[in-house]
Amino acid sequence: MKTLKSLLVIVCGLTMMNVNSQDFTQKQLEIQKNKVEILTMEEQWDIQIWFFQEVEKMNLSEEESTQYSSTLLMYTSRMKRLDDLDKDYTYEEILVEMESLFNKMNSRVSTFLSDESYEQHLETMETLHTYILKKMQREDYLEKVSTQVQSSK
Repeated sequence: MKTLKSLLVIVCGLTMMNVNSQDFTQKQLEIQKNKVEILTMEEQWDIQIWFFQEVEKMNLSEEESTQYSSTLLMYTSRMKRLDDLDKDYTYEEILVEMESLFNKMNSRVSTFLSDESYEQHLETMETLHTYILKKMQREDYLEKVSTQVQSSK
């Protein structure tokens, strides 16, 4: 049950980011316009299923699961916005910021996870981090990021 809640929190969080634009305020429309997508919807769903399976292996208590889900949602939401056109970060700055957020997230979850669960978290995050970095190295993504920096200057 607790892992189902975790999955639902993550799915809802990612789904909320993709809500129909007609319900957005002007500021939300600007954010949506500046969004750069690294992953397709299919890739996002595949990652969510894989991640759910990895979290299940951690055997978290209900309290740990709640804390873990909210912490992940907070940090992944921040990471997801790093490359938005309105951020004006270079590719290198995005990487630095992403590393910083990963480190902060890892530090935060280490305070409430058992050693075993924390090790599983680190393995899962390393796999996810590597996958995201590979997606960010695609030529079309690099072109978008370099174009946004040049156009803002």
